[in-house]
Parts: sequence; C-alpha cells; structure tokens
Amino acid sequence: MKRLRAVLVALLAVAGAWLTAAAQGQLGWDGCLNNDGSQSCGDLPGAPLADPTGGPAPSPGSTPRPAFGASTKVTVKLAAGRIGARGPVRVLVSNANAFAVTGTLAGTATIGAKRGVAKLTAKRFTVAATGRTTIKLALSKALRRELQRKRKLVLRLSAAVQDPSGNRRTVRHEVTPRLKARQRA
Repeated sequence: MKRLRAVLVALLAVAGAWLTAAAQGQLGWDGCLNNDGSQSCGDLPGAPLADPTGGPAPSPGSTPRPAFGASTKVTVKLAAGRIGARGPVRVLVSNANAFAVTGTLAGTATIGAKRGVAKLTAKRFTVAATGRTTIKLALSKALRRELQRKRKLVLRLSAAVQDPSGNRRTVRHEVTPRLKARQRA
C-alpha cells in the first residue's frame, strides 16, 4: 500500500497535482484537472459528486429519503404455528428499519398427488418503523382440504416490500402451519 501511494504521488506531481496524507492515512487531493491540455484549472462537465463513491450530490434544500441497506431488515413468519381447519393463516411481518415500509404479501403451496400449485390471495400492508403487523391470508377450498388431509401445509410466503425511496425488494420464507387439534368436550 505504501509503494502504491508513493507511485501515485510521483505520477500526480508530474501532472501538476499534489496528494496530501490525512491523519488516518487517507489521501487528499490538492490540485486541479482539465481536459484541454492547458496548465489552468477548469470545470469538467458533469454533476458534482456528493462523496468519493460516485453518488450524485443531493439537490440544494432537499433531504435524502431513507432506503434499504444491504439487508431489508424485514422478516416474515407465522404468527401462530397452528391454524384452524378453515383458516386463516396469520402471518407476522416485522420491520427493523428506522422508516415505514409498504408491500404486498402473497403465498403459494403445493397440493395433491399431482403436485398442483394453489395460491393464497395477496394482501397489501404497511409496517411502521421498528414495528410489526399481522396479516391474515384466507385459505382456498383446495388448501383447506389439503390441511385436513395432511394436517399441515407447506407455504412459500413472498413479501414484495418498498422503502420510502421507492426501492423494491422481495422477502421470501417457507413456513409449515399445522392443523389445530380439536378440543374435546
């Protein structure tokens, strides 16, 4: 790393620009760029950069909207492990972000000997910042029959979520709700 820094300093010194070293070892720029071959400093075309990673500078007077990071911090799981024979399936959607998210929760299940696919009706939802909400998904007739026959369902839940900046992500989770035991009188 030190050798690379020395080479960069030497190259840029020849070009009429100087690098400075900050206290933490970061390189600073003390010079100018031009694209016409002259020794004077000039403006290069393009928008100014907000940071060295290349992101555009925010427009004056505006604040950037919050957005998902590397992880959505949104989870989907069953609210209860057992469900009644007629449903519905209660799904808990949790949001660990500092902003609210909106989305749509849907699900599919494989049923029958021929392995057909049945869908759960999708539902829209909003989860507050660092909050959670429970969504009830109704079971179709085919899924109710499968639940009574096998005493469990394997559901693939899919939540399409959106942050305030408009970025969309999909959170998927496979769950297995079981049939609630009948109460004996």
